[in-house]
Amino acid sequence: MTHGTLVAHAIGQQLHADGSQEVRDPWPLVEKVLHEPNTLTPDLAATIGSTAAKLWGSLKPERRALLKLLARFEITADQATRWFVTEERKRAGITASDTEILANPYLCFEDDRGRIDQISASVVDRGLFPEATVAASVPVPDPSCCSEAIDPRRGRALMINTLDRAATEGHTLLPQSWLVQRVRDLDISPQCAIGADWIDAFDPFLKARIVIAKMADGTPAWQLQKFAQARDIISARVKRRLAGKRHAGEHDWRALIDQQLPPFADASDPETEELARVEKANALGEIYRSRFSVVIGPAGTGKTSLLTALLSMPSVAAGGVLLLAPTGKARVQMQKRANNAQVSRHEKFTVFQ
Repeated sequence: MTHGTLVAHAIGQQLHADGSQEVRDPWPLVEKVLHEPNTLTPDLAATIGSTAAKLWGSLKPERRALLKLLARFEITADQATRWFVTEERKRAGITASDTEILANPYLCFEDDRGRIDQISASVVDRGLFPEATVAASVPVPDPSCCSEAIDPRRGRALMINTLDRAATEGHTLLPQSWLVQRVRDLDISPQCAIGADWIDAFDPFLKARIVIAKMADGTPAWQLQKFAQARDIISARVKRRLAGKRHAGEHDWRALIDQQLPPFADASDPETEELARVEKANALGEIYRSRFSVVIGPAGTGKTSLLTALLSMPSVAAGGVLLLAPTGKARVQMQKRANNAQVSRHEKFTVFQ
């Protein structure tokens, strides 16, 4: 329907033509308008043909139920099309069937994540937990209805949404106690008062979409599946590198370090400076030979200078270096160092700061 939004507004006006503000079920009027479009203004009536009425009448009950469910959510035409039109849903990579969506409407959030125009958890939640007057006049039917605020479908979706938000803060997982409290503190109505006992009760259902982990002290934590998968990939790659043959080669490590630091004669404490440079030279040799290295130290201890010394080596620069940085500022600094070292290709060494 080319002007579906305008038709919907016109139906809304007819629904409350008597001036009443009470909530009314619009679907009987929708069906009437599809079969009798002349009840609309001529320009809108012209956009509704007999095909639309036949299509509506031929919709299977499950398809019609899905359409009515999606209409409860404040979503765009593109979002509605993606979830209602079977072919568009498949093209979007969404595997959930009509039956599965009706059984768990929160899949409209869970399986839509990562898109530019994703359907948010709050949009689905408001549709399933509307104001009391709406809920009384047009209740959500089974199997979509969530009769309890701590419905596991709702709780899992809110946990995933909370983990998504935590990821934007730099957290790849949250302790279970933090996650539970964040969900309990959400500005939603009704509150979703989950707890540790609730998580134990619905553990298998939760694990279908999120992953349980452990903190260093053994307490439970939860994380998104993509971070668990990334952890497994990184772990496998690191172990493979550690088991590989070490790089061969001898260089004047001390000279390489000295080239990156101020003249030794300018040091205020020559003895301490000498120890520091010897330590850096030894570290540089180890970084060069090792298939995987981690350099740890407080700010100002020379970590970046050490990496720059590595980048300045022709054998390293020739093979290529991929520089990764966690912030824009760090990226700029590392790029400057790389440019000074004349590193242009990205193959052999990977340096992350």
